[in-house]
Amino acid sequence: MPQTMRALVWKGSAAVELSEVPVPEVGPGQALVKMYYAGICSTDTEIITNHIAVSHPPQILGHEIFGRIAQVGPGSVTAFEVGQRVVIDTVVPCNSCAFCLSGKPEFCAVYREIGINMDGGWADYVLAPLTSLHHVPDAISDEEAALIEPLVCPFGAVDTANIRMGDTVLILGTGPAGLIYTQLARLRGAALVACTGRMPERAELAREFGADIVVADTNIEELLQLPLIRQFQGFDVIIDAVGSSETIKQAVQMAHAGSKIVWYGLKSATVNDFPVHEVIFKNLTIIGKTNTPGVWDRAINLIASGRLVLRPLLQDIRTLEEIPALLGKEEPGDLPIPIKRLIKFN
Repeated sequence: MPQTMRALVWKGSAAVELSEVPVPEVGPGQALVKMYYAGICSTDTEIITNHIAVSHPPQILGHEIFGRIAQVGPGSVTAFEVGQRVVIDTVVPCNSCAFCLSGKPEFCAVYREIGINMDGGWADYVLAPLTSLHHVPDAISDEEAALIEPLVCPFGAVDTANIRMGDTVLILGTGPAGLIYTQLARLRGAALVACTGRMPERAELAREFGADIVVADTNIEELLQLPLIRQFQGFDVIIDAVGSSETIKQAVQMAHAGSKIVWYGLKSATVNDFPVHEVIFKNLTIIGKTNTPGVWDRAINLIASGRLVLRPLLQDIRTLEEIPALLGKEEPGDLPIPIKRLIKFN
C-alpha cells in the first residue's frame, strides 16, 4: 500500500488544488476504497464557490464514489472482501443520537458526510465505514456505478412524495437530477410527465427518459393549457430540481390545491417575494429532500435490471489532473455544458 496519494483539495479559495497527501489509515470497522470513478456534483461547486456552511477547508471533496475495496480494517467482521466493487453511502451516522436511535440516521444530529465535511472521493483512496458500503453487481458498468449516489436522492424523494399511477408530474430542470426524476416519475406510472429547462439540446434526452412534453422555462405557463392540467389548474406533484428563486416560485404557481412540491435543487439560499399566501390557501405539501439511506439496494437493483438508464447522462470523463482548470468555469466557445462529468482514476 502506498504511503501517499493524489487528491484534489479545496483550500478555501474558489478552486481546488492537486496535492500529494497521506493515504488514510484503516481502523476497525472501516474499509479503504481504491477510487475508479468519482462524480462532480453541483453541491461540490456550491461548496467551492459559495462555501456551504457545513464544509470547511482544507477538504477533499467528492461524494459520488465508485471503487474497489483495497483494505479492510483489522479485526473487522464483514462479508466484504478486498477487490469487491462498491459504492458508498456517504452519510456517516453517529448511531447514538435520538434520530439515529429512532431509525432516522439521515437526520443524525452529528452531521458527518464523506466528501462534504469528511474527506471524500476526489483522491486515489477514500476511507469509509464498512456499514456504508454497497456491493455493485456486474450488470452495472464502472461508469454507471459512479452515478448511483445521484440516483439515490431522487429515488427517496419520489418515495416521500408518493408519486402514484395516474399522477401528473412537473419537473423543473433538465440537469442530471431532473432527468433522473423524469425516469422515476414515468416508472411509477405518472399519467403525464412534463419538464422545463433552459438547454434545448437536453429536451430530446428528457423525452427519451419519459417526458411527454418539454418546454423552455420561460414558456412554463403553456403547460397550464394541457387538458389534464387545465382540469385541475395545476400539477399533482412538482419537483424543483434547480432550486433558484425563480423555480421555487414557479413550483408554487404550477401547483393546484392539495399538490405536493419537492424542493431538491440548491441554487439559491434566499427567495424574494415568496408566495406564502398561495402555499397556505392551496393547502400545499412542501417536501425538502436530500439523502435517503434505506433505498440504496432498491436503486442499485433498478439499474442492474435495465429499467432505469444512466449511461446517457455521461458526457465527459476527465483525469484528476484536468479537473482544477475546469471547476467553476463555463465551457469554452459553443460547447454545451456536459450533463454529467466524471473523474477517472488511473
